[in-house]
Amino acid sequence: MLFKSEKEKCFDYLVHTAYDDNNFILDFHIIPTNLHDSVAFEEIFSKVNNKYNSRIIETAVDARYVTLYITKTIFDANILPDIPYKRPMTKKEFFQKI
Repeated sequence: MLFKSEKEKCFDYLVHTAYDDNNFILDFHIIPTNLHDSVAFEEIFSKVNNKYNSRIIETAVDARYVTLYITKTIFDANILPDIPYKRPMTKKEFFQKI
């Protein structure tokens, strides 16, 4: 159960899917919205990697999957990751203009 406010309660879930080049679904994983996306990535990546291990050359992930753990997992499987740029999530004081 996800609580948006005192009055709003909803039952939400996310479906994480893995596609091939022709947009066919290889696998999917359903998680509740209160779990981090990296939890779903680990399970779906291991399922797809075990099933299509030798045929995976590269993988593209969304910006929400840009974490050090996920990047290392992809590199350790000898797969080239296509990862979008994600701005640093630090305070403005850490980057001062010169």
